[in-house]
Amino acid sequence: MIPRHPLILKVTTVCATIALVCVMFYSSKSDVIVTRRLLYVSTLDPSHFTSLSEMDIILQELDKVPDPPTTTTAEPPNVIKKYVDGDAMTYIIDQEPCTKDHYLSIYVHSGPKHAERRRVIRNTWASKEILKQHKAKLVFVTGEVEDENLQATLENESELYKDIIQANFTDAYRNLTYKAIAGLRWVSENCPDVMYVLKTDDDIVVDIHRVVRLMHAYIEHKWGKKNILAGYIWPHMNVDRNKSSKWYTSPDEFPSDFFLKYCSGSAYLMSSDVVKKFYIKTPETPFFWVDDYYVTGLLARNSNVTQTSLSDRYILENESDMAGLLKNDTKTRFVFVHSPNTTTSQYVWQKFLDRW
Repeated sequence: MIPRHPLILKVTTVCATIALVCVMFYSSKSDVIVTRRLLYVSTLDPSHFTSLSEMDIILQELDKVPDPPTTTTAEPPNVIKKYVDGDAMTYIIDQEPCTKDHYLSIYVHSGPKHAERRRVIRNTWASKEILKQHKAKLVFVTGEVEDENLQATLENESELYKDIIQANFTDAYRNLTYKAIAGLRWVSENCPDVMYVLKTDDDIVVDIHRVVRLMHAYIEHKWGKKNILAGYIWPHMNVDRNKSSKWYTSPDEFPSDFFLKYCSGSAYLMSSDVVKKFYIKTPETPFFWVDDYYVTGLLARNSNVTQTSLSDRYILENESDMAGLLKNDTKTRFVFVHSPNTTTSQYVWQKFLDRW
């Protein structure tokens, strides 16, 4: 039966309209890998009502609805949350999985154009001989490109070295979280028997010998083989509000002025179970474009994984005297070094070799 009272009719019409919009919004399809969104209705249009008293009744009812709890990552009510369904990803370029003999899986975030950085890595700390020595498998993770020549170059490089995976998202700075999820999924599905997983960027030089030694002699004995997330920890990082910075994050994107504790994305170690936990939590963790915070901050929190510090083993880009630090590293602490160019990478790798 259709309501006869004018107020009831108007309220019913408004509610039905909102419900219809929500259904249409939820069922719409998109090329973006986002499968669920939350729609916030934050305003009411007074033109829908013939008198202020009618609108007051609706507003009074809305006021009875409790506000959601706020946290340091709470979003303002006009923000649409996005969620990523990693299972919807496809791999345009794929590789053979790990074997049961592999102890370590390494995945490196790499830009499609960074062929020189990948070449340096293959010729230094991740050569075929070294990977075999440490029972490790390495893949470079990239996204889609529009340039057909660049795509052909990537495919040829993949055929030659068998170490590139490419997922169906546009490779762009603000899409790094998609790259992170692509890496988590690939390792979860293709390297289930490895003990540890190392994630790095392609501008990091790794003393892989000492990293593996660190795993065997220190991490396993001190922290065990499960629930491990270790790296360079940012305990109270400011959110960048400088609009000219590539790291600029608006208050609408992230209202708090500080991030929760997380690890630098330059390089971090995970036990295999943590990779699986993180990937499982991606469909229910709201998307955020800063990939290292999304993975080692939000996913870690939602997976009840605590970050462990290896901060004293890094030389990052804020260190000006790299040569001096490496020369005076008598205890051979440093194992992860940021490198701005090929010359620096080769220099750092030679310094690592000299320590052996």
